Amino acid sequence: MTNTIDQAFLSKGLPARAHAPGANCPSDEFLASYAQGTLPEREREGLLTHALRCSDCHELLGAIAQSIGVRRPATAPAGLHIVARLLRNGLQLLNEAELAVHALLVPPAPALGGVRRTPAEARDLLIFRGPGSGLDEIEVQVQANGTARLGVRAMHLPELRPDEILSVLLEVDGAPREKRPYNGDLVHFAPLGAGSYRVRVTVRAPGEPARDLAEARLELKT
Repeated sequence: MTNTIDQAFLSKGLPARAHAPGANCPSDEFLASYAQGTLPEREREGLLTHALRCSDCHELLGAIAQSIGVRRPATAPAGLHIVARLLRNGLQLLNEAELAVHALLVPPAPALGGVRRTPAEARDLLIFRGPGSGLDEIEVQVQANGTARLGVRAMHLPELRPDEILSVLLEVDGAPREKRPYNGDLVHFAPLGAGSYRVRVTVRAPGEPARDLAEARLELKT
């Protein structure tokens, strides 16, 4: 990758950014480090937090993810973090710039480039690619009563010993809702209101403690 984002866009025949960065916006070199996956975790989180408040940077990060690609940091854990707002008519994804890299499946993130980004619209269904290991696809859907429904499925189950049982759990206020055995078919948890949730795929053998294979976190805000 070249040392500036504009040069990377131009090398792919894409328009450069529509606006010069603001005084508090990250430099091209900083954005290039983000795209290469070399930013320290704290600085990466700060950039994503800034992009939630800055429409120009939110636009630019989406364009980088869609057009150039972003490498995940080598130290990033195998998991998924979804932040969305519950609205009367749907869900508003709040960390789309982060999830557009690999995770957001339906609807696809828009190809951006030089077009100014509008605020994220409400959607009644969001589908994400999970971290694998039994958590391959995650969907969040708003229900008629304004709560959400979380669904998970596995395309490829992890290899297990004959005596091991696979489970999927959703932690709500520290208390797990467990469904087992888990065979990879779509499993739903509902209703979910505003709050923080953790869904895990675990494996357990008789007489042995359970061990986690994959997890995702969901934050629903009002």
